[in-house]
Amino acid sequence: MVSDMTKLNDLVLKGVNPMYGFARGPGYVIMGNDPRGTNTPDWYKASYPWMNNGNYWNYLLPWFVQFEGEGNAATNTRIQMRYMKVFIKSRSSGTWYKVNKSDGVGGILCPQGSNYFHCPESGVLTVESPGTVSSLPVAAHNLHGWWGGRELITGNDIAAVVVTIQARLVVGDPGRGDDRAKAKYLIQVGADYYPTNGSAETVLPAVGISRAKLLTNDWQPFSMSTFSDVGNQEPGGGITAAQMRADPPPLD
Repeated sequence: MVSDMTKLNDLVLKGVNPMYGFARGPGYVIMGNDPRGTNTPDWYKASYPWMNNGNYWNYLLPWFVQFEGEGNAATNTRIQMRYMKVFIKSRSSGTWYKVNKSDGVGGILCPQGSNYFHCPESGVLTVESPGTVSSLPVAAHNLHGWWGGRELITGNDIAAVVVTIQARLVVGDPGRGDDRAKAKYLIQVGADYYPTNGSAETVLPAVGISRAKLLTNDWQPFSMSTFSDVGNQEPGGGITAAQMRADPPPLD
């Protein structure tokens, strides 16, 4: 969990503007544990000044992005994902609780150079078993997806947020052979707070975003955590890595 927020991306993200912070890594803690317009980056306050207020945003949606890395040569490799979980640590009680309640998954295909807002083309995610889905990457596009729906939260009672998912590479069509050794695909995870349960009228700054990490043939976790002393703080907010190690969320 710590390395997913401290290390740089494993590869250059194909077609992504290198000026974007997430194009390089490490992880970013953006709104962190304080979901209010007053705790957003300067670019957001300048673009949407009417959102710069102290009202708490009381909804949360976890998401993932599948990237193609430079040097990818696979055409018959699928990305399989399972067990996306969101945990919040209560500020008042000090306990962790699981937020997301649904295994429903959706997604949109976004051009590699886009900002992932209002991408018009739906992504195809195949449900393989309860809680497990897979997708076949589409050339020149990244799949931006979400797990479940917006969940009601208590915005003023958040000490920390953790988003985690497991993913791996699998063969697409067995009749076409196994080209996973040529695959260079990465996953990044995060979440967004929403001020209401209605349609988002602006780009939303994330709770936080993890670095983009290479997929392998084995299941591995990809996690975003709101550390207060790990990753880029923009503006940030959370708990320390030592506090997380002493009292981690119930991941199993």
